[in-house]
Amino acid sequence: MRLTAKQVTWLKVCLHLAGLLPFLWLVWAINHGGLGADPVKDIQHFTGRTALKFLLATLLITPLARYAKQPLLIRTRRLLGLWCFAWATLHLTSYALLELGVNNLALLGKELITRPYLTLGIISWVILLALAFTSTQAMQRKLGKHWQQLHNFVYLVAIQAPIHYLWSVKIISPQPLIYAGLAVLLLALRYKKLLSLLTGYASRFTTNYLYNFILPTKYALSLPDAAPSALSGLRRSHQVMFRLSSTSNHRHNLFYFNKIDKHT
Repeated sequence: MRLTAKQVTWLKVCLHLAGLLPFLWLVWAINHGGLGADPVKDIQHFTGRTALKFLLATLLITPLARYAKQPLLIRTRRLLGLWCFAWATLHLTSYALLELGVNNLALLGKELITRPYLTLGIISWVILLALAFTSTQAMQRKLGKHWQQLHNFVYLVAIQAPIHYLWSVKIISPQPLIYAGLAVLLLALRYKKLLSLLTGYASRFTTNYLYNFILPTKYALSLPDAAPSALSGLRRSHQVMFRLSSTSNHRHNLFYFNKIDKHT
């Protein structure tokens, strides 16, 4: 039995409650002594874990909708992603204001350099900011094919966030390992897509390296006297075209280099 639009609407209401209730509990715990001996660390860990939970829930939607044959379930993915960003913002804010303090925000740059796990965290937050800002249908239409390319960076966040969590704790406990294992599992369900993305990025890097370094260098060495003008003409008149085509069973990376004319 497939979900109806009305049922999905009620599901969204439940998910909003799932995002709001932890915040209400946190406020209550702060005001009633419900936190541990180090409340600042407790707040940071709680907000970070909640953001990670919503990230994993967001990644779960697509395979769940596919295997359960519930296409309307995809409509909840954006909502979960926004809650992930909201909790990640609370996590970053709690660190900046409670750990560093308002008067020491200038130290944030130094902290990012000396503590690599913070660098992973801030990179993940910036990516989530971009994804949240472009999550509307209007932005999807405006960005066109680049929208999906941008939102594929959620997989990078799925890799970085568990590492950030594992790296930040002084003593490895089962909890961060469980989150990391769930992230690996959700990424493994997309291994074909991830392999295609990695192949595409590697191909584009190889193409750019060949066009911008190897070919101009080889051309300059072959014509030392006319190298400057030749390279200038090469950049103006020759382009590298890259096309990634895919089928249901395999993907091919095709490169087309238009013929390099001889300069005299």
